[in-house]
Amino acid sequence: MPPPNALQRKQYQIFIDRNTDAVWAFLTNPDNHARICPEDMPEELLSDSSAELADGSRLVLRVKRSGPVAQIQHTVILEVAEWNPTHGYALRQVEGPFTAWINRRKLTPFQGGTLLADQIEYVPPGGPFGALGIRPFVGTNMDKYYQHRHNEAKRLLERIGRIKGRDAV
Repeated sequence: MPPPNALQRKQYQIFIDRNTDAVWAFLTNPDNHARICPEDMPEELLSDSSAELADGSRLVLRVKRSGPVAQIQHTVILEVAEWNPTHGYALRQVEGPFTAWINRRKLTPFQGGTLLADQIEYVPPGGPFGALGIRPFVGTNMDKYYQHRHNEAKRLLERIGRIKGRDAV
């Protein structure tokens, strides 16, 4: 097991049967961020949702999670730290529960659709002692969170594609 305050890494990916332009448009619309969260891990967008994400922009979210003992609520501020339109971007936590946290999202054209990959690098909250107790909890919840987000994005995007046409944005 790595040291309690060591950088942890997780990666998730899914194939979505839509072109990268459609997936990009969906993922960079701030309203869709909370829309694809698990029901038991709700997030409320507090920042302006009228503008799409862009280099340097920020998302302010109210995040609720069930902790080992009680429900926890945080305000989280994420900043777009890397920006490569239609190919990927990174969201870095500026304020929130993690000691360090960055999510690099990559979109790759693949067999007529898009391979969506999220790579998360983080240091668990709570310092060395807190990390020992909550590391398994954080990892399990992160797995559930990203698997749900990917499956929900796939479901919604492919459903829209069936209605509007596979290449519609």
